[in-house]
Amino acid sequence: MSHNLSLKNAVIEFKNFLIFEKNSSSNTVEAYCRDVNQFVSFIAQNELTLVKALTQESFESYLFALMDLSLSNATRARISSSLKAF
Repeated sequence: MSHNLSLKNAVIEFKNFLIFEKNSSSNTVEAYCRDVNQFVSFIAQNELTLVKALTQESFESYLFALMDLSLSNATRARISSSLKAF
């Protein structure tokens, strides 16, 4: 994935990667893309629009923000996996 990609295009490439290269199930593709899109929306609030603008802190701040939500451990683990794959 090119670091000069917009986050929107990176999500499209990620979806294609899951479908065509990883041969992921439709449920996995749907869940991972939903998780990544929610992350991208969160990041967009900080006016970050390119992959190269993402830092470890970007991911950590998102995961920290999720702690305030009443999500199951399984959901938190899936979100973390989604972001790692992204």
